[in-house]
Amino acid sequence: MQTAMPIATSQILKPYEEGKSCIVLQGRSLYDLELNQDGQIQPLIEILKTEAFRKHNLVTIKYSRSLGITYDLTELNDEEKHQANAVLNNLNIRQIAGQQQRD
Repeated sequence: MQTAMPIATSQILKPYEEGKSCIVLQGRSLYDLELNQDGQIQPLIEILKTEAFRKHNLVTIKYSRSLGITYDLTELNDEEKHQANAVLNNLNIRQIAGQQQRD
């Protein structure tokens, strides 16, 4: 029996797997609770961040009106952080994100 977590994350990541470079998610809250692959309850966003990084080596960048742009680079090694920061700087995302990023 397949749990809701693989179904939810695979549906969310499907546009990327089809070649799209951006995923816009509407409707369902990323803070809904789901079971992760270890059977522990976690917010969907945390499961999605883990799956996106594990399956596709993707860093999740979120935008909300209240928080602005947020992202987390803690899973990356130093060289990957440097490369990710260079891309974010080139796109002016680091400046927009202010103190919301986690290096």
